[in-house]
Amino acid sequence: MSLARGWSIAEDKGKMRLKWRYVPNQKDQSVTLPIAWAENLKKAATTRINNIYNLALEGNSLKAAALIAEGKAPKIERDWTACLENFQQYKTEHENAITQKTFEHDYLRVLKDSVRLLESKDPPTNPADLIESCIKERDWTLGCLTQKFFTN
Repeated sequence: MSLARGWSIAEDKGKMRLKWRYVPNQKDQSVTLPIAWAENLKKAATTRINNIYNLALEGNSLKAAALIAEGKAPKIERDWTACLENFQQYKTEHENAITQKTFEHDYLRVLKDSVRLLESKDPPTNPADLIESCIKERDWTLGCLTQKFFTN
């Protein structure tokens, strides 16, 4: 199987072992995949390895990327209210700071909606679903003026 430079796969006790090397300032990494070393599983292995490769390029370790690709990664808990407060502080106190009034007018309502949705029993799992939920929440229509909804 042909892999990207620094990536290789080999048989290890009847399973596939994926190895990643040539990463600057890091040790080589390897992980055994839950896929049998068999010709008929080449397509499944290729799909899994591509997913792991992309997750590793996003900054995950090889082990973490393999767990995420397998759907076994630990759930990350976030304090979305704290995230909102930190973002508000950043927007009103750092770099190109805006006034508190501008933050409240331009950001606060939709961010509060987002936080409530993210902290709900069944939160959106990706940005597109979050946006869709926020739009449905306020019954926004295409081409509407956001100011109309932020001043209600």
